[in-house]
Amino acid sequence: MQKPYFILPLLMIAWLLLTGAASEEQERGRVAVILDSSGSMGGTGTDFRDIKQSLFDALLLVPDTYESGLRVFDEMISGSRLVSPYSHDLTPLHRVLSDIQPGGATYIGQSLLDAANDLLEKPDGEHRLLFITDGEGHESDIEAAREVKNRLAG
Repeated sequence: MQKPYFILPLLMIAWLLLTGAASEEQERGRVAVILDSSGSMGGTGTDFRDIKQSLFDALLLVPDTYESGLRVFDEMISGSRLVSPYSHDLTPLHRVLSDIQPGGATYIGQSLLDAANDLLEKPDGEHRLLFITDGEGHESDIEAAREVKNRLAG
């Protein structure tokens, strides 16, 4: 029996996204989602379909004043590609999410930089970055994460 290792962290992340008081009429910002679609995600001990469903369930908890977009790893560009453009409507994201399968290489650092660029395209609002990964990356990913943190902090 496979264990839902990803469900609790996703729910905790969703709770963090929901914290903070703001009017529902206000534009809150963006949620940049990166789903690690590398081959190692197929062997995490949790079925990849359950990981995707838990991710989507967490996004349903995000107020609809946020736009959500989805990125996955892409070997052709050694980074990530936006497979679901930023939108308040999660229907297209859900449709695309169902077709994603694990396979290929890991591009954590570049994907973080790509998502940061997405968030910085819209400077106003409160932005969040949600990264679902098994953490199997490269040493250089740590420096990229620091750069993203500094860029997003202002």
